Amino acid sequence: MAGEMAGDGSIVYFYNSDTPDTDFKGLTGEESFYFNDKGELVIAFNEYDVAPGYMGAVDFTIPSSVSGIPTD
Repeated sequence: MAGEMAGDGSIVYFYNSDTPDTDFKGLTGEESFYFNDKGELVIAFNEYDVAPGYMGAVDFTIPSSVSGIPTD
């Protein structure tokens, strides 16, 4: 999240925000997830879960180097 926000000023996530009640603290286990066509883990968030409504529903692809899930 921090990397995306640093790279593009139009991207905003509730990460280290000035509003503690909406600040993203981490995964809760209630998030949706799936594996894309490359076998990578994708974590999907509903609209407003981790970003303002104008960003819509957002998802993050987790590289296998981080997830530990082999993609072969």
